Amino acid sequence: MNIDHSKDVELRFDMLSLCEHLLLQENLHGTIIFYTEILIKLILMPCTEWRAGMPIGKIRKASVICLIKVMEQKLIDKDKLAVLMPDLINKLKSPLDDDWLHDLRFASVVLLTKLMEFMGSDMERDGWNEIYPELLKRLDDAQDGIRLETCKAFEIFFDNIPEAWSTSLYPYTIKQIYIHIDDPNQ
Repeated sequence: MNIDHSKDVELRFDMLSLCEHLLLQENLHGTIIFYTEILIKLILMPCTEWRAGMPIGKIRKASVICLIKVMEQKLIDKDKLAVLMPDLINKLKSPLDDDWLHDLRFASVVLLTKLMEFMGSDMERDGWNEIYPELLKRLDDAQDGIRLETCKAFEIFFDNIPEAWSTSLYPYTIKQIYIHIDDPNQ
């Protein structure tokens, strides 16, 4: 209830900070794994949403950081995450495109990398197809750090895409990456 959009921003932020703290407590991991699907669906994913006229950039970033912690600590089964992936990737499109918060975009790219690492070759083809254009956009980001982090994400992408992803898409993908890395900054 305390992360509802109608609640005070500070209360919502404090609740997400508490979630992050709990996610890092190893003695709670067994219990957390049981509830992670609920945590992601009902708390973390809704907190990534953009809302007009609401100063919630830090809420969105805190939610993305909690999702990163879930992946780093391996607090969800791959099967459960696979079911959540379409909605999760869809929700991440907004923070990945946020024009004002470069740190939110950076954290979102890190999260995509963690998701790809965690799922590995078990991710469904649709997931790869959804992630690819989002990563391409970030290669054209105004921030050097985000472009570099996106290159790291592409390493994981190419290490894990299914072999039968597409023989025609692979060369196309490489060409698109070079087109998007058109920055004169060495």
